[in-house]
Amino acid sequence: MKKNGTLTKEEHKQLTGIIDKLVIERSLPYKNRSGGFVTIESYGHNREIIYLIVKHGIQDGIEDTVHTEFHQVNRKTMKLKL
Repeated sequence: MKKNGTLTKEEHKQLTGIIDKLVIERSLPYKNRSGGFVTIESYGHNREIIYLIVKHGIQDGIEDTVHTEFHQVNRKTMKLKL
């Protein structure tokens, strides 16, 4: 972590891996469904935690189901906090 709290290149690389894994995990139920989606965004961080919002579901004109999850990544370990 840089002194000003911004993400380092290594943190960014590890965070990308965490996000990719979450996308795969959350996409599985919608694999064969039209309109299935997963989006993940970081909505802030501090010196200890990176905050993520995960939205997944079905939006196909007939079904409109969106699930929202909030996750935290520990910046020291770069692991999802459960």
